Amino acid sequence: MSDQALGPQVVVGVIGAGAMGAGIAQVAAQAGHRVLMVDAQPGAVERAIANAAATLKALAAKGKVPAEHVTGIPARMRAATLPELAECGLVIEAIVEDLDVKRGLLRDLEALVGPRCI
Repeated sequence: MSDQALGPQVVVGVIGAGAMGAGIAQVAAQAGHRVLMVDAQPGAVERAIANAAATLKALAAKGKVPAEHVTGIPARMRAATLPELAECGLVIEAIVEDLDVKRGLLRDLEALVGPRCI
C-alpha cells in the first residue's frame, strides 16, 4: 500500500485489531495514512497500537527503522467506532471467519461509507 496507490489524504479503516488487523493497520500507518481501527473487544485497539509501538521501538534499536517511526507511526493509528469509518477511502475487514457476521458487517458498512470507498 503506498501513497501513490491511495493518495496522501486517504483515511484507512481497519475492522478487527487481532494479529491480522493490527498488522494491516501498522502497514497503512507506515505508508503515511491515518488509520481508524474498530474492534468489538474492549481494549483490543489500544493493545494493537501498543504492540506496534513496541515492535517499532525494537526495530529502531536495531537500526532497521528511523527513530521517529517509534512515535510517528502509532500516532497515526487510533480507536474508532463503526460510524466514524464514514470518512474512510479504504476499509479492510479482519474479523472472525464467520460468513454471516462478515455479511452483516459489510451491509452496515455499505450504508456508512461514501460511494468511492474501497
